Amino acid sequence: MLLFRFRRVVAMRSVLRRAWPVLFVVLLAAADCGPCGPIPKRLEARLKSVADVGRPDLSRDEVEQALARQLRVAPVPAEGGENLSNPVFPTRETLTEFYVNNGHRLAWCDDSGRILPSTTTFLDAVRRAGEHGLNPEDYALSRLDLLGAQIGKAPLDDAAVARLADFDLLMTAAFFRYASDLSTGRVHPDEIRNDWHTNLPDLDPLTKLDRALEGDNLPQLLGTLPPPHPGYARLREALKGLHEIEAAGGWPAIPDGPKLEPGSRGPRVLLLRQRLSEPAGEGDSATGASAGASDQFDETLAESVRRFQEQHAIKPDGKVGGRTLAELNVPVERRIRQVELNLERWRWIPRRLGNPYVFVNIPGFGLELVRDGVPVWRTRIVVGKAFTPTPVFSDRIVAVVVNPPWNVPQSIALGEYLRELRKDPRAFKRRGLRLLEGSEPTTSSTGRPPGRRGPYVGSERST
Repeated sequence: MLLFRFRRVVAMRSVLRRAWPVLFVVLLAAADCGPCGPIPKRLEARLKSVADVGRPDLSRDEVEQALARQLRVAPVPAEGGENLSNPVFPTRETLTEFYVNNGHRLAWCDDSGRILPSTTTFLDAVRRAGEHGLNPEDYALSRLDLLGAQIGKAPLDDAAVARLADFDLLMTAAFFRYASDLSTGRVHPDEIRNDWHTNLPDLDPLTKLDRALEGDNLPQLLGTLPPPHPGYARLREALKGLHEIEAAGGWPAIPDGPKLEPGSRGPRVLLLRQRLSEPAGEGDSATGASAGASDQFDETLAESVRRFQEQHAIKPDGKVGGRTLAELNVPVERRIRQVELNLERWRWIPRRLGNPYVFVNIPGFGLELVRDGVPVWRTRIVVGKAFTPTPVFSDRIVAVVVNPPWNVPQSIALGEYLRELRKDPRAFKRRGLRLLEGSEPTTSSTGRPPGRRGPYVGSERST
């Protein structure tokens, strides 16, 4: 299972909600009701103005609050970011345009208030939103269930008309937000960091929803929303297993003690065997933690430990030292959160990566060449550091340079190599470095103060 590791945990929910004003939208509704019909009047009465969420005297009922949580006014740029984020659906304009394109008809019920099959299909999908690391209540599920139980009952009086309008509008808003979250992410990457340079998948929910409802193929539309990449599917399976472990009380914690290695015995070995035999324990079920399992650290267990270490960027020596023990004892709730965040990252990745394509795992220091969905070549790579991170981008490869010369950046030449050269004049030679001034070699001089311009432009040639 491939995991991108976040260097910091992003509080996505607070980011999402920091700019959510209360929006009231003017919409028309029922198919055979004219502009003076009861449903348009109800919508105009409830959704006729834009209100300021900061007003302490604002009067709002539960439906208005639920609707407000589905709406967003404008894109939120990252502080100092180069690009504005894409608007998160739905916006006021999105909802208005949808109902105009829909001929001012109810989208999720018929004229008598009977719920259509597409409504049940979408609500079932929202109930399973947790399978994608999303929260069903972010899409007003409880409120929709309550309204849905109240509509479709005779007579169609003013109260029934009000519930129909509320339910239909909230369903549409919930769909657009769900589609946006599942397709392109709950937040735009530029809202979090400015070194992520990929094009988000295109999303046209207006046209797609209208066609899906008209052709009764909403299940097919919902199936196209998540990323199609195998990595996303593997993370979903891992999340399912982790939730099962969480429901069962979590995995066992292994107490501190001496290093565990082949030949070790005792209750800590039994706990290790149990930990790595969990369905999502990142080890191998062949370790055998069933009743009567051996308390001896054998080669099968050592192989499972090595597999766990490889997946967590630890030297795979098959022994449980301090670092491996710390990773084993990470609570399952934290692992669930890591998977949820990485599912979000997959939503930021373009849908079409090409065939073949090169996939770089920055925190794993690895590169894969993938052809027909299968890695055919792997290699280790060098990446940036916390304060000089490697940028994330997606682009077309037009050429490959084998063993290129590398011009050392001045910051590295002065900050790292100069100190080494002062200690050992032969350090550059050992590294394959040459000191140049312009394009000509120059005599090494270590007396110039760092930061001054001078002949400290290194050239490192690969061998």
